[in-house]
Amino acid sequence: MSEPPQPRPSGDPWVAFGYLVGGAAFYGGLGWLLDRWLDTSFLFPAGLLFGVGLAMYLVFKLYLNAT
Repeated sequence: MSEPPQPRPSGDPWVAFGYLVGGAAFYGGLGWLLDRWLDTSFLFPAGLLFGVGLAMYLVFKLYLNAT
């Protein structure tokens, strides 16, 4: 059987913005909490970079596979 068709993204730039802000906020917040708990200083920037990188991957995957 074939896979059901995937819904096409609407092309709304706010979706991409939401992914980027959400990824940075979630993983940056997680890194900040771990920094406070472990008394370190590198996990907050690492969390921000990881969150933005993951969000960019998801945005590219969403929009490039939509064709």
